[in-house]
Amino acid sequence: MYLNSKKNQFLLLLIGLTLFIINSSFAQIAGDYRSTGTGDWQTTATWQTYVGPLATDWAAALKYPGQLGNEGSYKVTILTDHTVSINSNFVSTPMGEVIVFGILNLVGGSKNADIKLNTPLLLLASSIPITDPTSGGELRFNDQKVDFYLPTNAVLEILDGGNITGACSHNTEIYIGGRLIAVCNGGGGKVETFGEIVAGGGTLNANIDSPLHNSVHCQNTSQNLQGSYSGTVLTGEKVFFSGFITDPNGNTTDYIDTTEIIAYTYTEVGRYIFSFTVRTTNSGSSFSNTETNIVTVSSAAVGGAASSNQTICTGTSPSAITLTGQTGTIQWQSSSDDVTFTDILGATTSTLSSAQIGVLTATKYYRALVTNGACTANSTVTTVTVNQFTTWTESGPDKNWNNNANWSCGVPTINSDVLIPFLTSGKYPIISAIGDTGYVRNIEIRGGASIIIDGVTDILTGTGTGNALIIAGDLTLNGTIDLEGESQLLQDTGSNLYGTGTIEMDQQGTANSFNYNYWSSPVNSKPDGTFTIKGVLNDGSDASKPNKNGIINFQPKYWAADTGVTSPIIISTYWLYTFNGTNNTYSKWNSVNEFTPLIAGEGYSMKGIAGEVSVLDKQNYVFKGKPNNGKIKLEIKAGNDRLIGNPYPSAIDANKFILDNLSVENGGTNTKNIFNGALYFWDHFGEANSHLLKTYVGGYATRNLTAYAIAISNDYRINSNNDKGSKLPGQYIPVGQGFFVNTSLDETLTGIVTISGGDIVFNNSQRVFIKETSELSVFMKSAKTLDENSQKEEENTNTHPVIRLMYDSPTGYHRQIVMGMVENTTNHFDLGYDAPMADINKEDMFWTFDGTKFVIQGVPKFNSDQEFPLGLKIAKAGLATIKIDALENMDKNLSLHIKDKLTGKTHNISQKSFDINMEAGEYLDRFSLTFKTQKLIEEDIQVAIMEEGQFKNNDFYLFNVSSI
Repeated sequence: MYLNSKKNQFLLLLIGLTLFIINSSFAQIAGDYRSTGTGDWQTTATWQTYVGPLATDWAAALKYPGQLGNEGSYKVTILTDHTVSINSNFVSTPMGEVIVFGILNLVGGSKNADIKLNTPLLLLASSIPITDPTSGGELRFNDQKVDFYLPTNAVLEILDGGNITGACSHNTEIYIGGRLIAVCNGGGGKVETFGEIVAGGGTLNANIDSPLHNSVHCQNTSQNLQGSYSGTVLTGEKVFFSGFITDPNGNTTDYIDTTEIIAYTYTEVGRYIFSFTVRTTNSGSSFSNTETNIVTVSSAAVGGAASSNQTICTGTSPSAITLTGQTGTIQWQSSSDDVTFTDILGATTSTLSSAQIGVLTATKYYRALVTNGACTANSTVTTVTVNQFTTWTESGPDKNWNNNANWSCGVPTINSDVLIPFLTSGKYPIISAIGDTGYVRNIEIRGGASIIIDGVTDILTGTGTGNALIIAGDLTLNGTIDLEGESQLLQDTGSNLYGTGTIEMDQQGTANSFNYNYWSSPVNSKPDGTFTIKGVLNDGSDASKPNKNGIINFQPKYWAADTGVTSPIIISTYWLYTFNGTNNTYSKWNSVNEFTPLIAGEGYSMKGIAGEVSVLDKQNYVFKGKPNNGKIKLEIKAGNDRLIGNPYPSAIDANKFILDNLSVENGGTNTKNIFNGALYFWDHFGEANSHLLKTYVGGYATRNLTAYAIAISNDYRINSNNDKGSKLPGQYIPVGQGFFVNTSLDETLTGIVTISGGDIVFNNSQRVFIKETSELSVFMKSAKTLDENSQKEEENTNTHPVIRLMYDSPTGYHRQIVMGMVENTTNHFDLGYDAPMADINKEDMFWTFDGTKFVIQGVPKFNSDQEFPLGLKIAKAGLATIKIDALENMDKNLSLHIKDKLTGKTHNISQKSFDINMEAGEYLDRFSLTFKTQKLIEEDIQVAIMEEGQFKNNDFYLFNVSSI
């Protein structure tokens, strides 16, 4: 950029007089003056004159500059730090340039003094070389009555650091050729102030904002030639712009009085000259300034063309992208929004490989940045559109969900968005192979479309095969999903449900019309999310054709279904009940019918449809409706029990459900304790074929975070024959299973923990895919006698040791109580790990601590230091027995003992049950369970040998002990 030194210069072209900026030469010639120090202009001692060719050849002056008879072209210099004063009226003779590096002090000394300096140039500047550009020559007015005159056509030049200062009045003025130019504090009209003169007032400085001087540009690129100005333009005056552009071939384009922004394209390679001028007028005078920049234009880069756009399936890689027609080196770039691109490491050849792109799950954009010297260019952009939907196609070879050929983008994964469109052929997907599971992110099932999740139920056992559809994102259901057999539908946390479609789902209950099941519905049938039993429940005698024999016939008589299976089947509404009331209050059972609106998660009781059939016989039902999903809440008040149930079309994890309803303080995730941490499942296992309450054979199996305990028929209101149930309430609660929770605690425990009640919480994070083929998930319908294999399957869910003790009372009552060794528990009450006994009989056994009776107890360890009190109730004198019913995950070197504090003896029940004749009464502090390790067992064996006389070979006995 050819600058005018950026020195606050101004060019005043005046009629008859000129104030303009020039570059000055500081070379000395004979006769030139320079100051010797501070002094009076009109005193010769203030000056020296130049007499020789060397800079040291200065001599004392014989005259002062401008003295009469001293005319000439000599130059006068006031050096830095020198002050030369003119103290009276003064009219000089002609002289050369006057250069002020110090101070020219105008004193005058008389009223309205006139000082006339006959010089063609008065230059106020910093010293050469410039040591301080902010401190330079000063024209100082030291009297308010001084008028300063320069001759016609003189130049007043103010470089960086130069200044005009002094006392201000309307009589302190600057004239050029007799014309008033400036007044110190403003002269009115269009006369400049000293400050305006110094700062460029009434003058302009031109600026080229773009292009920058000596910048490099690329051929065929466009840029705005943009100029501006600095300085003061008086009110009413206009600024005009003009200039020219000269290209490398010498062709010049002029522009006159146009805008300060001119678009220009660099079509040639080489050197361009840009000249920019601004001008205005002031009091009839013209003020202008010009600036010039030079730029260099290089040969352009050519971005070239990237290969055509692609559409791929999510989770796959696109084909390679190639670049053609480029000039320069290559750097491939990618973008997620087609706006911000980033370099792809190592991608610098004309081919961007599939491996360099990688697997894509979202649409991306690719281009090449091509560099040629200082010039760059972008190629065209290749868009790789990622098809988030993998669509079921009609052209596939079969209906197998897991056949890639049936999908537009292959078998879906948990990252796939899936579309099942309506097909006129009706050829819809089936998840059929045993063990198959369908995974999707989001799925839409259009109206009229369907998915079958294959499975088969063995009606004799109530178990079977089945698969799952697991949805991580959202389900838009306007068609149907048929969940056959043990198949289930799972939606993840945060998954939403849209649409008006339905699912079908099988579950089996007792067929005997005299026995109860507790149910809940996995679907709803009303827009508000509620359901009626009639609205969701269908006859599933033929699972593939619900209600094949007609819609279920609901009848109000208690005996309506007792005559046997009918067509259509009959359900007696007399036995439909819900429960939400105070603990153990029979009158709180609330009668409902097939039309009563129930809410998701609410449990209800229902008897079978087949009359006096075996208690093992099953009836299949089909639930049909909109699947329940997301967070579900049911209120329970403090001191109440409530019959609730699994509300989802999948199993739920009982442990997770319990923790979601316990406070953080007690190891859960809730803000408070909603219920007491135990779940109670009704098990109706007797075949009495009677509706009389006192004939029922059944009880409540219990489940908490420690373990389960089977049901015992010992409630005084029923046939308390102390028969025990056959079903294990596993960790996973199956579809449709109802159960009780309660908020009651024994008075002795209320000081330890608070049960507040509130909203019972179900949510999707509790949902799991567990089939009832495993004893881990058991619908509490009648089943065959508990066998060893089923119990072992339940044991596999627990990694902690569990002890199950069985009590046989003198009159034939039975009770199983359970203890588990669980981390983070204590020997005192731990909510969720210790289950208070809900149904204490007249003869019973229980754990007793903290003043309360428990059926399940969680403790931190089993060792010889531990002693756990047992409570016994005896109604009639006779033989009572305590024995090991089952052990899970136990250390084989640990033996279990019953300690009798009255006799001081211990009995090793790891080898033999503890039998004792007892008088009637309640024994709360006599017996306890203790442990001994292997090193103590031999001592016990010797005692056993002496007392029992039944073993002679100690080694054989030890072998049996170690294998327990």
